[in-house]
Amino acid sequence: MREVFWVFRTWAKPGEQGYMKRGFSRPQSENIDSHVISYAFVKDGGCYKAELEEAYHCGGGTDAGGTIRSDIPNEWFALSYDRFLDKVLTLSFAGRYGFSAEDLKKCSGLKAFFGFVKA
Repeated sequence: MREVFWVFRTWAKPGEQGYMKRGFSRPQSENIDSHVISYAFVKDGGCYKAELEEAYHCGGGTDAGGTIRSDIPNEWFALSYDRFLDKVLTLSFAGRYGFSAEDLKKCSGLKAFFGFVKA
């Protein structure tokens, strides 16, 4: 069964999963800027992935983009939650776009989604 945990979605409204007051962007080159459309973690069976959808705006009105998907290594789940978050931010360019461990810690339910909270 596929489960998605939204960290950020540009279309999310206050109170919805994935809502953040700020956006995430970075310059790619002199004429190209990029921004995050969505950032999520996906659990499918026993496998976890980080997914970041980005869009590029090039000079002259051309837009492009895509989704970066990265597997989260199983051995990372043996780390402390804080260390795990530091590592997971290295996937899918999340850290390069300005996402931080503090942003992830503010996501209600994320710790349980990853199985760091035992019932």
